[in-house]
Amino acid sequence: MNKSESHIKSENGARDSITMDREIDGSVKVLTMVLQSLLICHCLEARSLYYKMKLSCHNFTIYDLLSHEAMNYFCHEGEGSKRS
Repeated sequence: MNKSESHIKSENGARDSITMDREIDGSVKVLTMVLQSLLICHCLEARSLYYKMKLSCHNFTIYDLLSHEAMNYFCHEGEGSKRS
């Protein structure tokens, strides 16, 4: 099995797990989390902001599979470190 097939198998297994988790009764919270790290802020146009163009930002999202509620936290590297 090559790397691509292994990845697809793993992805399908994760999807199956999420589908089973959605069928759980309401007494259990089922959350998924995604950390999208190192988004580069590059849409600044002023010259004085040149050095801030490389500001790294982090997007952390938590999603409740049962209630379909999402919480999104966005911060830049100045509010914390780059460590996990």
